[in-house]
Amino acid sequence: VTLPPGYSWRKLISWGEALFEGMPEAADLDTLTRAEQERRFGQHNDMLALFASEYAFPPPKNQDRMILCVNNEYSSIELSYPSLTSASALTAAQMEALIASVGVTVVDVERADSGWRTVKSTPVSGRNRRITPFTPVVFSGPAANHPWIRAGAEFVNAAEPAPHHDTAPAHAVRCGTMANCAGGLTPWGTYLTSEENFDFGFVGSISAQSQMDDPALALDSSSFSYPRGGNPALMPRQFNVSQNPHGPALYGWVVEIDPYDRASTPKKRTALGRKKGECATTALTHDGRVAVYMGDDERNEYVYKFVSRGRFDPANRTTNMDLLDDGQLYVAQFEEDGGRWIPITAEAANAAAVAAESPIRFQDDGDVVVRARIAAQLLGATPMDRPEDVE
Repeated sequence: VTLPPGYSWRKLISWGEALFEGMPEAADLDTLTRAEQERRFGQHNDMLALFASEYAFPPPKNQDRMILCVNNEYSSIELSYPSLTSASALTAAQMEALIASVGVTVVDVERADSGWRTVKSTPVSGRNRRITPFTPVVFSGPAANHPWIRAGAEFVNAAEPAPHHDTAPAHAVRCGTMANCAGGLTPWGTYLTSEENFDFGFVGSISAQSQMDDPALALDSSSFSYPRGGNPALMPRQFNVSQNPHGPALYGWVVEIDPYDRASTPKKRTALGRKKGECATTALTHDGRVAVYMGDDERNEYVYKFVSRGRFDPANRTTNMDLLDDGQLYVAQFEEDGGRWIPITAEAANAAAVAAESPIRFQDDGDVVVRARIAAQLLGATPMDRPEDVE
């Protein structure tokens, strides 16, 4: 690490370090299990966000105790299991541990005399936790009951039974989150994390019969480039599209996490649209609603925003918790003199499809947010060169 004169650096936390008391500080890499990884810091950080130790709006500027949220975007076999001679020697159990190393890490940090340090949690204190591709999450908003999500959720929950200590709602789906790239913070003190290249998490092949039965599924597979290959024998079956063709519909969302409540269940906010998400930056409008700006990080994809129907209440955090379930999703059309935001609705997308003599149709606004990319294209959005952060 090279720094200018007068600056120094020190490690705060690194992959595999314990988040809870009573654990060995560092993982034994060659014997690392999924269960142990679910209690250790994740791999390959992307976005980082800091929250005040106790929620306030606006947040206090100077804090000696804070909460750090980190995206763990992907894993590396060669770093995880250094004694492996080749990737072909990987076992199914090791693959589960690799999968559990991605997602999100939430960890308490504090300022000490020697600088910032992490604070381990106990069973009754602290906010530390991992949210992995196996964690229960709730789908909310217009696509919560979309047929693809229902089918994918049913398969995942059968493949990943609830543990005895599970406190998640009965309708939760044990698909967690993965491929987490950028994100954002909300004014009410929650963390937004965007799922980007989830296509790399799927193996197998979608049968010709499934694609014939649902042409929209074939179009979705082509748009998102899944599956990417890999050894189906190593992967948990929920990530095998030969068995679970609707599994990819469970990813590509903005996930909202409450860092202040370790027992809370993350929510996938479907009203913000499904894409290879990069960023979810919030801003308050002049009349107190919440705007969320997002990019779809792939060549020739688009820039989006969502505007809530409800208004932010700085005096009541609880009333803000579902603001991202109801509002309008837009996509950007850029022109030489500026541009405009095009509302994405089923009615508008279907009218555009008719005008273009396209056979594509959307059943309702839930279907539109699941297939936001296709709708945006029909509505004349401007293709971009991999739009990433839009702060």
